[in-house]
Amino acid sequence: MPTIKISRAQNGSAALDYALGKNRLKDSDKEYLIKHGVDQKIVDNLHNRAVVQQSYNLIDINHAKAEMKQTRAIANNRGKTQCMRFIQSFADYEINVNDPQDWKKANDIGVEIAKKIAPDNEFAIYTHIDGDGHKVHNHIIMNMTNLETGKKYHHTNDFTRVAKFNDELAEKYFPMNRNIHVQNKIERKTMAERKLKAKNQYIWKDDLRHRIDSVMLHENCTSKLQFEHALKEKGVIYRERGKNCSYSFLDAHNKQRTSRGNKLGQDYEKETIHDELVGQNNKIQFRKQRADRQEYIRNFNRQPEANTRKPKLYSRRARQGHNFAEYYYQPTLQRTEFLETNHRKTKQYDEQARQSYQTARTEQPDLSRTQSTLNALFERIRRNLRAAIKYEIQRIKEVTKRALSKLDSFFMDDRLSDEGYSNIQNNITDNHLDMNKSIKELKQQRDVFKQTDQKYQISKKRKIIDQESPNFKRQQRRQRMRGPHL
Repeated sequence: MPTIKISRAQNGSAALDYALGKNRLKDSDKEYLIKHGVDQKIVDNLHNRAVVQQSYNLIDINHAKAEMKQTRAIANNRGKTQCMRFIQSFADYEINVNDPQDWKKANDIGVEIAKKIAPDNEFAIYTHIDGDGHKVHNHIIMNMTNLETGKKYHHTNDFTRVAKFNDELAEKYFPMNRNIHVQNKIERKTMAERKLKAKNQYIWKDDLRHRIDSVMLHENCTSKLQFEHALKEKGVIYRERGKNCSYSFLDAHNKQRTSRGNKLGQDYEKETIHDELVGQNNKIQFRKQRADRQEYIRNFNRQPEANTRKPKLYSRRARQGHNFAEYYYQPTLQRTEFLETNHRKTKQYDEQARQSYQTARTEQPDLSRTQSTLNALFERIRRNLRAAIKYEIQRIKEVTKRALSKLDSFFMDDRLSDEGYSNIQNNITDNHLDMNKSIKELKQQRDVFKQTDQKYQISKKRKIIDQESPNFKRQQRRQRMRGPHL
């Protein structure tokens, strides 16, 4: 399965120059191709590091730098990142480095993934065959500017989406090589390990793998503690770190080495080790049970008097069952008595609640009649008080108006003496005092009515609310009700 990497290029021109590698193909790479059967004429025509090149959304790939730069200038895209760089690598069993037709196939796959990543951006795809392992890989350079919107490519946390496209293309082009890829994941070997192995030199990771394998092959290793103890005897220290684990030991050169399980391979990760330990434990338990069963059968066949012992055996088993039932039956009786007591009390509470409800239903009509009577009484008091206040105010206004009109007529007829004027003035003052007194009395009556109104909580609907009722506290939480204004 091809792998892919993503990086940012702050200098787009430098990224394109490196990907093209004009006149930079090494002679050692050409010799490697000739040695492995590539046609001499094809090798003589190779000068650049990129053996195949294509473009997408570019007019001419030979002027890729100028076109991408002009696009960024027109869209006024400024920032540190000018281009994105995708490196897509293929395994030997997927793309053959010695077949020029596979070079073109790898480049076509690079163009196809470029269309999926950003269909409205400019791409330059270059295929390389150089490197230590001579693996065919693509350098895909993408301009950051979108040709349709003019906005920059959003590259934050985009690896998951690009990796998904890469896996889809792998399923399309290399469906038969998936099992090979899964097998290669069992042991992860770097390029440095492969070089050392080719030279028959010591590889400390292989030494570590061999020590772990020797412990895992031992059948008595069925738990994590046994596994750690066995590794210590081999000179390896095992530690768990979250979802992964690590191994530390002194190699053949007496140098301290440490490696995580996922760096050694899938067989050396924490979950795989745990599953193998559980499997070995289950296997041992199964063997033990089968051996016990066979031993029991052998012992049973050796005793001819086994049939004569059956009644005793059955009676003993029955006695054991009786003792077991008698031992566990007592708590059951206690729980039954507890439940019966609770049920009896619940019935009593239910009967009391039913009686209280019937009593309230019988007293409800009397309470309703009393409530209606009080409502009518307070309504009559309110009506009479309003009428009295209205009458007193009207009378005082009429008397005052009559006195003022008489005073004006006297002034108009010049028939008012000083004594008469003082008498009229005194009468008006007395009437004014009487009016103030009457208003004061009315206010006192109004205060008395307010106190009565607050005591019985007369609502706007003119209904009396009893303070002893169950709904009184709930209604008190609402906005406080006030009596009607006079």
